[in-house]
Amino acid sequence: MTSKTREVNWEGAINARDLGGLGGVQPGRVFRMARREFLRQKGWQQMFDAGVRNIIDLRNPDEVERRETDPVAAELPGIGIQLLPVEDHSDPKFQTILPILDSPESIWPLLRTLPEKIAAVYRAVALAEGAVVIHCAGGCDRSGMITMGLLQLAGVSAEEIADDYEAGVRAIAHYDPTFGELKPGETNQQLDDWVAHTRGAMLDAVAEASIEEYLLAAGLQASEIAAIRSKLLTP
Repeated sequence: MTSKTREVNWEGAINARDLGGLGGVQPGRVFRMARREFLRQKGWQQMFDAGVRNIIDLRNPDEVERRETDPVAAELPGIGIQLLPVEDHSDPKFQTILPILDSPESIWPLLRTLPEKIAAVYRAVALAEGAVVIHCAGGCDRSGMITMGLLQLAGVSAEEIADDYEAGVRAIAHYDPTFGELKPGETNQQLDDWVAHTRGAMLDAVAEASIEEYLLAAGLQASEIAAIRSKLLTP
């Protein structure tokens, strides 16, 4: 399946895709997208109808707010929301990562700096009943970091993981320059150059270390990792 065929059409959703179709990942289990405040009311219902019962929000608390340009829509009570930030701007070690934060170059430095926060996200996936949506702001880098690990656990190839990351970069860049590298005055060639750079960085991140070994060291149980694999792969 291509990124286009994995796109979900929940009304208002931006940069939203099903991880199903990558490797052996089953459709309708885990989705990724940009901030949920983009969703219109019909989109919330469509997400619920798709089986989603859990949203994991990777943003910092001060990012969670409705903007003037967002639609007026109520969150559905049947969908639980967990705020599980994967950044800590008060941590001096985190501050050293800021120059590469919007690139997969930051993935392993971030994972190694904040293992307890990362482990909490994967534990939430393991415990979730029903389908899960993972999102950050643009649905690209923080979401890309977590989905990289999920896809590695599911045995998805490095090229497919990089394809999915690239789809996220391109989707959000063309939607809103605030979230991407296609800023006013820049060109599609510059976006292509950025994609080439970050795609290579994602391939490097996939190859750098074992996410399973990392999660076990971070405190996840083998049974929780097995639950994640079951959620992603069991027909």
